[in-house]
Amino acid sequence: MSIYDKLLNLPQEPYSDEEVHTKTDVVYQHIFTNYYGGGQSTYNIQYT
Repeated sequence: MSIYDKLLNLPQEPYSDEEVHTKTDVVYQHIFTNYYGGGQSTYNIQYT
């Protein structure tokens, strides 16, 4: 059995349009807040 076959039969119901909109906003805000551009992000800060 492949990963595809396992994922094909997941018991989760599809997301509503409102849930998709909300999740999209959350992801966008995370990226906008944490990635500054030019290879800089919250996650590559080096502490000394």
